[in-house]
Amino acid sequence: MFTAFSNAPHGAKLRLERISSQKLEQELFHTGITVGQTVYRLDAELDMHTVKIRHKGGETVLSGGMGGKILGHLSDGRIIALTEMKAGEKGHIETLEGGEELLNALHALGIHEEQEFEMIRVLPPMEYITRINQKRRERLSEGLAAKILGTLEMGSLEKGELIQFAASSAAVPFKVEKIIGGQSAQRLMQAYNIQKGDVLVLEYVENAPAFRLGQGEHFILTNAGGLRIFLKKEQAENIIVSC
Repeated sequence: MFTAFSNAPHGAKLRLERISSQKLEQELFHTGITVGQTVYRLDAELDMHTVKIRHKGGETVLSGGMGGKILGHLSDGRIIALTEMKAGEKGHIETLEGGEELLNALHALGIHEEQEFEMIRVLPPMEYITRINQKRRERLSEGLAAKILGTLEMGSLEKGELIQFAASSAAVPFKVEKIIGGQSAQRLMQAYNIQKGDVLVLEYVENAPAFRLGQGEHFILTNAGGLRIFLKKEQAENIIVSC
């Protein structure tokens, strides 16, 4: 099925078929994106800050999409989204906005309304270079790494204690037990062929390369190398892909 990138489903594996605009084709060529490549459309939440908070259940990494739907009531009286907070600010969780899937995901991370918390820091866009089942290597965004829950096969954690892959240690086998998040996250996990029972080994973490080809509404395109291209709507409409 052929469609404009602007209409492509989030997380699905796509083939770049053609680029209608010659100017856009040249700009993408200079970033290494060419016709025939496998690409993915990422959720726009990746254009929001990923954050790390401390709460009763421990420390948790929240993707921009999750953090943007949690309103914190700060000690100075302000009520703002977690993604707008600064390191060191404290308060309690006022409201969890979103559907049942999001609420289930947040509850799985031990986050509930009225819970006290502290903002640790805002995380820059990162890529988790990961070996999967000792067979292949993938680059996972910080948002995806935060949505994979599992257990370490060695270390100081109690047996069966779930942690986020974003909190995993390098070179330590991590067994996938649960994948949280909405349909976009689930599709992207399927595209990466990551499922319950897989063993992931974090090799290293590095800054995510990114290019912005304009200002305004962003459609995020990425390739197997982890490069993120932020596109305006009219640019995304000029990119034709097949699912």
